[in-house]
Amino acid sequence: MTVLNVPISHSVVQTNHLNMWKRKAKGIDLLKHPLKSKKYRSTDLGRKILGSAISIMPQASHNVLQSVTPLVIGVLCADNNIPVKFGSIVLLTPTRKTYRSIIADMATSVIQSHQVPS
Repeated sequence: MTVLNVPISHSVVQTNHLNMWKRKAKGIDLLKHPLKSKKYRSTDLGRKILGSAISIMPQASHNVLQSVTPLVIGVLCADNNIPVKFGSIVLLTPTRKTYRSIIADMATSVIQSHQVPS
């Protein structure tokens, strides 16, 4: 492949590399968007994962869960060089009320999955 008259300020990039960079940029944008939010937004999968984590440590109080979650998110961001304002992470974590709701959902799910057919 020969490219003529490309200014020094430009680079020639193969289409497959450009598409790969676009996919990566989109993934980073999808990750950063919720981090800029000022409110916790759950998904069904997220609630199930939190419910599983809570079931591993049933003795943990809602206060402990609310304190530990932002630290875990902060570690994830720090270890992956994701720039984030650590003070804002607290706003992105579930409240005590949300944790109670997740626990109730998990209990209901367990009970429903163990019903005896009539």
